Amino acid sequence: MIVFSPGPGNQVAIQRVPAAGGVPTDVSKTKGSYSYPIFLPGGRRFLYLASGATPAIGDVYVGSLDGNENRRVLAGVSQVVFAPSAAGSSIGHLLFVRESTLMAQPFEAGSAQTSGDAVPIAENVFVPPGGPYIPVTVSENSVLVYWTTQGTAAMNEIVWFDRAGKRLGSVGAPGNVLTPSISPDEKMVGFTRQTSSNTSDLWLWDVVRGIETRLTSDASFNVGPSWAPQGNRVVFRSYRGARVGDLYQASVSGSGHDELLLATPRGKVDPEWSRDGRFIVYAEIDPKTKWDLWVLPVGDDAPAGQKPIPFLQTDFNELQGEISPDGHWMAYSSDESGSQEVYVRPFPVAEGKWRISTAGGIQPRWRRDSRELFFVGADGKMNAVTVKAVSGTKPSFEASAPVPLFDTHIVDLPVAFDYDVTADGKRFLVTTKNAAGYAEPLNVVVNWNAGLKK
Repeated sequence: MIVFSPGPGNQVAIQRVPAAGGVPTDVSKTKGSYSYPIFLPGGRRFLYLASGATPAIGDVYVGSLDGNENRRVLAGVSQVVFAPSAAGSSIGHLLFVRESTLMAQPFEAGSAQTSGDAVPIAENVFVPPGGPYIPVTVSENSVLVYWTTQGTAAMNEIVWFDRAGKRLGSVGAPGNVLTPSISPDEKMVGFTRQTSSNTSDLWLWDVVRGIETRLTSDASFNVGPSWAPQGNRVVFRSYRGARVGDLYQASVSGSGHDELLLATPRGKVDPEWSRDGRFIVYAEIDPKTKWDLWVLPVGDDAPAGQKPIPFLQTDFNELQGEISPDGHWMAYSSDESGSQEVYVRPFPVAEGKWRISTAGGIQPRWRRDSRELFFVGADGKMNAVTVKAVSGTKPSFEASAPVPLFDTHIVDLPVAFDYDVTADGKRFLVTTKNAAGYAEPLNVVVNWNAGLKK
């Protein structure tokens, strides 16, 4: 039997399915933002994380395959790992990360009860942006493996490249930075900086003056800015208020409060403002159709209270939608072929499609004249495709074979845009893996629990 979470969102139930195959059934009686179930010894009960105001922390619950048990056992933690004191034992510890410190909480699996106090066992454990996954695992014979970083070491760096891959400079201080977005006048860059294991905020980089300024300061995850055409606002997703990825907008002048644009029970990612300012494209998770592409009308001609409109809902994952600057085409990534590839469909009606990538592709971006399309290949290389397109009642779309430009060393965040391109298509701003930060080895500790109370 396998227990699993079908995806992010506020309306998810932990499900079970026979290992031999079958129809999944709910094993949690309520729905919420649930993830990372792990079986306890005996194979009848399991633990899972119910995320709260941020996806990186939440409450750990115990559930059962018959659905009759649902009780909180630990509050305010990350994903947990059960570490038995000996092979087959029901007595041991729950391991979790709190503020980059690996903690061990005494735990008895038979009763699913904690006891005593949690104690620190390792410092500077790396927590990926957004969580709640933690790079920690342990064997039944007390071998612990975890990944650390040097505290303030630079994990990522946002770097300018030309089409040949020549480095032209960087944006902001290195660190846990991601999702760069170039302003329409190319004088500012918005990006995300993770400020702790539980929070991240939006920052602005002044290209001319070479300084960065904090834009948001909410105690949650705020991720993925995209600029309004006027350059005066950005749209982004935020996990504030125990929500999962609601869409907000903020004035780049810092005046006023962040404004909620769209709140729904399901998780949302990748908000992208169209060049004409009329739409915001985003992906939303659905338990039945996985990630779908939606469009929120926001232009001056949009009626008050206009609801979002579904653009593409299939049995596959559609992500990273971006409308062409001329407003006639939607580029996006989909796994309908079995691997992630880039496609284009007419906009606003998604009738007809053209596959752009040939050997894997994500994160499509348009040149400002809509005559060239870029994407990151499965090998991490930036690719360029020239476009000849005719819109109208009988749309036609011709794309050249992809031309590899340079190796991006891009950070692997499959549901986010982690690069942007200038209007002329000559410079690229990429979140790269910092060699010094990512060179940290895995730490292996034998008999990690020696001396701990069993």
